[in-house]
This record gives sequence, structure tokens and C-alpha cells, in this order.
Amino acid sequence: MEKSKRARRRKLETDKADLKPSSVATPEGRVSPLREIDKWVRRQLRCYLWKQWGPAGYRELRKRGVTVREAWNTSKSAHGPWRLSKTPALAFALPLRFFINLGLPSLAPR
Repeated sequence: MEKSKRARRRKLETDKADLKPSSVATPEGRVSPLREIDKWVRRQLRCYLWKQWGPAGYRELRKRGVTVREAWNTSKSAHGPWRLSKTPALAFALPLRFFINLGLPSLAPR
């Protein structure tokens, strides 16, 4: 029995090629409308990684410097991966520089 596309595990590195944008430019002094999309993409990637970690989520958070209390509360939460992807623990464990180091481009200039 073949796993569904949703259940099949893939590496984040293989998916980053799909996210490479063509050149995105904004005039000086204007807030890019792509910033919200950029935040959403990073949140989606945090959700994706949280689902991949599965039961090892607590260990992964601790390995990335999250406090014992935050890691425990996040890993034992009854909320789903999408809601947990916005928690301070996951934002601390997977900051913007984590995705930059993976080679994922930012859609909006900082």
C-alpha cells in the first residue's frame, strides 16, 4: 500500500527548490506585500518540520536551545501542528537565520 502524498516524508532540502522566486524588487520606502507571504511560508515550514519530528519534538526543541518548560508545554500541547508553528518555542528553535542557512530565499527585503 503506497502512502498518500501527505503522509510521505520528504526532506526540507528537496522542497526548497520549489520556493526559489524569480527576482522580486520593491521600491525604496514601501513595505513589501510579500512580507506576509514570507511569514506564512516560514510558518508552513515550521509546521512541516514539527510534523516530521513527531514524537521526538521535545528532544529536537531541547537540542535547539528551548527551555525545558517551553519544550514540554509545546510537545504535550493538544493543539495541532499549524497552531504550534506560531509558538515562541518553535520560533526560537527555527528562527529566520535557520531558513537562510538552508539556502531558502526571503521573498521580502528586510
